[in-house]
Amino acid sequence: MIRAFPSKFFVVLSLCLSAALSSNAQTFTAGLKLKEGAKLDITNLYGRVLVRAEKDAEASLSASSPDGASPADVKIAGGKVEVSPKDRSKRIDLVITVPQRCRVRIETREGEIAVIGNFAEIGAATTTGTITTDIPLDSVRYEFQWTASRPRYVADVELEKIKEKSAGRFVISGEIGERTKRKKQKKDTDAAAADIPADVELSFSTARGIVLLNIPPNEVGSDLRERPLTEAAKAIVRSGDSLLMEAIRRAAPQYYGEYIQSLPPMKRLPSLGSSTGRASGPAAEFKTAIVRVVDSQIEASRTFRPPILS
Repeated sequence: MIRAFPSKFFVVLSLCLSAALSSNAQTFTAGLKLKEGAKLDITNLYGRVLVRAEKDAEASLSASSPDGASPADVKIAGGKVEVSPKDRSKRIDLVITVPQRCRVRIETREGEIAVIGNFAEIGAATTTGTITTDIPLDSVRYEFQWTASRPRYVADVELEKIKEKSAGRFVISGEIGERTKRKKQKKDTDAAAADIPADVELSFSTARGIVLLNIPPNEVGSDLRERPLTEAAKAIVRSGDSLLMEAIRRAAPQYYGEYIQSLPPMKRLPSLGSSTGRASGPAAEFKTAIVRVVDSQIEASRTFRPPILS
């Protein structure tokens, strides 16, 4: 199901970030000549970056700093934006609005990267900054890479398993949404299935940062190390409580997946059915059954008499 973008939470996040960037800070704004589907490279090694994609939006940039931001601090040339202040200790944050379906590449050092809306491609590179998204997940191809630590991430959907690469790198890559389903359906019958394009391409690289894929930052703790499931967590998984199970999956996707695969198939609960024909049975006019109905509100016991059997 396609959600409206940006979501309610990220509207609040966007407003809060914009307010934080402008409060007690001097800002300047500038227009950007970008059309729908355009490419934009953003480099800001001195603060954070928030990029929003809005339908029929006029592209614009807002830069702010507690020490005052000026046009001299930000270089804008064609499809490139680079923060380059004379004072290298100066912090400058960017808020950028672009039309939908743009292709953006964002680089920071320690600053957060937040991307909201409908994009065609998103590239994000940071050393320790958090990468946060609120994007459509109907058809996504992704590759997330950590170069100096084990992956720290929380996702609104289940991702592929972590792969350890050379030189201490860790990678999570795969596909999400309808594209994956269509490829699986056509794999044996249609060679062209491999050419079905994804709606969104994600390429994230970080040394020790956190990746939040459509997860509000206020729902995530500072320590994202996976821990084995406790006996209480395993009991919740066995209980079938979908809400609590989802919370456990987010906190420890690897251990959750391994444990869920070790469980026997869940037994189906009894259910009522209907029949179009007459049931056959021993020659008897009547049958009597004791039925006990129990739920959280009602507990009753009664005897009923079914129709005459032929």
